[in-house]
Amino acid sequence: YAEQLAFSARIVYWKAGWDIFGEHPLIGVGLGNAGFYFYDKLDPYAWELIEVRNYMFTFTSPPNIKSLWMRLLAETGILGLALWIVWLLLILLSAVSLRRQARPLARVVGLAGILTLLGLLIEGFSLDTFALPYYWITFGLVVATANQKT
Repeated sequence: YAEQLAFSARIVYWKAGWDIFGEHPLIGVGLGNAGFYFYDKLDPYAWELIEVRNYMFTFTSPPNIKSLWMRLLAETGILGLALWIVWLLLILLSAVSLRRQARPLARVVGLAGILTLLGLLIEGFSLDTFALPYYWITFGLVVATANQKT
């Protein structure tokens, strides 16, 4: 069913990331290193998919997992993912506290933080990058606004 929806390649990439995590569960293989383990972790079924074959044989850089959550598990292990989630929860708590303030700017920044976290949660299943500036800018605004003294 996933193949008919052109989604099976993503599942194959995620499973490869899960298998990498399975061999290095505590601290992972290191940031940026999952691609070096990727070829060995692909299922035989993966090589039947045209997208996977094109991706593996045409790119000059190591392949990626295409899911931020699986990538964090594979590259940083359970400890790295736990730290990332704790940091996101602190951002969420700051954003929620901003929503409760009387200042209109604080309320808007809090809402932006909550919506950005929701976007990161959803988009994390499709992209595996930390290079999206709107996350960092919005989270920086949330922290700066939460620490503002007025």
